[in-house]
Amino acid sequence: MKLEGKVLVLGSKGFLGQHLINLKTSLDIVGDARLEDWTNYENLQSLFSNRPPDYVINAAAKQGSMQFGKKYCADVFTTNTVLSLNVFKACIEFKVKKLANVLSSCGYPNLSDGICSEVDYMTYTAHPSVEANAWAKRNTVRAMRLFKQQHGLNSICVIPTTLFGKNDYLDLNKTKALMALVKRFVDAKNTNKPIVKLQGTGAAIREYIHVTDAAKLILWALENYEDTYWPINLAPFPSQDISIKNLAELIATKVGYQGDIIWDGDPKDDGQIRKTLDTRKLQWLNPSFKFTPFDQGLTNTIRWYQSLNV
Repeated sequence: MKLEGKVLVLGSKGFLGQHLINLKTSLDIVGDARLEDWTNYENLQSLFSNRPPDYVINAAAKQGSMQFGKKYCADVFTTNTVLSLNVFKACIEFKVKKLANVLSSCGYPNLSDGICSEVDYMTYTAHPSVEANAWAKRNTVRAMRLFKQQHGLNSICVIPTTLFGKNDYLDLNKTKALMALVKRFVDAKNTNKPIVKLQGTGAAIREYIHVTDAAKLILWALENYEDTYWPINLAPFPSQDISIKNLAELIATKVGYQGDIIWDGDPKDDGQIRKTLDTRKLQWLNPSFKFTPFDQGLTNTIRWYQSLNV
């Protein structure tokens, strides 16, 4: 499908959304100019009426750290479920040509080998540390199928692995491990803090995708991915996975922090021990995509945060 017309990005004030609307493209990409509550359907109707889109990317979500998700589990589940359903309804009402839903890798079950393929997304139970958002995102996949069946809506779901990069969330209640570690170690170095205490054991293994790469791939999927039944994983190939312990030590070294790092040793704070996305589908459909090397992206992210403290 060749994209022609207006692309509306919901959640354009968020971390991913900012990068989506700043992509260099010939398309007319616009954002939701205000921070509205899209769980109120009338708000969405007003937005779509004022800016009738040809295509929609739904990157809006209520989300945060693992602790945030557990503390506000009902709010996270309800908000993300209702928001998603409202977007589907609006796309039907305003005859949107195609909808791309941005999911989360937290929707994957706690698989024994930690390798997550798209066909696993709707199976078994998600890890209890992230189940609120996981079930909300699984509902989006189900809605994608049902709205296609009843209304013929052309929609897809994409699953980026954990994002990082410039303009990431700095609130420790909202951000993920990588940005939280960057903030902790830069701040500790700037204040000569002798010890940085971290939660968990550091054994959990995670992979990351630079946010600009994720934005480019989401736009590529909007134009090229046509499976309205199964999502597609978006992650670097080969995988750039790393343990949280090694990540913490790498960031400390890059920052120049020379104090002590102490882990509280509670495995409950590790979450799922390994989560790596199977990228065989992406490799087959977009084999030549050039990913930002992890080390380069991490260095640039650290420099960006350091620049905020000058």
